[in-house]
Parts: sequence; C-alpha cells; structure tokens
Amino acid sequence: MLVPLSAILKARESAASAELRRYDRLPSITISAGLAPDYALGDAIEYMEQGAAQILPATAKLGYSGQTATFKDTSGDILVIFGIALLIVFLVLAAQFE
Repeated sequence: MLVPLSAILKARESAASAELRRYDRLPSITISAGLAPDYALGDAIEYMEQGAAQILPATAKLGYSGQTATFKDTSGDILVIFGIALLIVFLVLAAQFE
C-alpha cells in the first residue's frame, strides 16, 4: 500500500541569510564609523559603550577590531609602562649618586 508523502510531512519555503556572521562563536553585526577631525578615538569608544549599555541586553558583548582593538589593548598598559619607566629612572639616579 502506498502512502502519499503529504500525509507524513508538510513542506514550506522560507528565506534565510546566505551568510551568518560570527565573532567569538556568537552571532554578530559589524558597525564601522569614521571620526570627525576634532574627535578623539577614546571619546568615541566611550560614547559607543555607553550607548550600547543603554540599548543592548546585559548578555550582549562588544568586540573590537582594527585601530579600536589596538587602542583598547595599549591604553590599559600605559600606567604599567609609566610606572616601570619611573622605577628605572629612580634606580639610575640612585646608582649615579649612591
């Protein structure tokens, strides 16, 4: 006995994205912008983070690339580098003047 295929399942067509963008294994979107000549990158990052905190849910996270990623990586280390440089200056002066 033959059973028609429509008795077992229903087929329907749907649209889907051809490519799913991911960052750190999470679905993502990319936002790119250019800075005005008199606007600092640090101020722009802070403004973006404040806006994202107000709009996005708490589970959302921001990831950076390009100049912004470089800025975020190096700006946190500047105090450590300054402290090490200050320590070296004091050690050199102590060695020089005993």
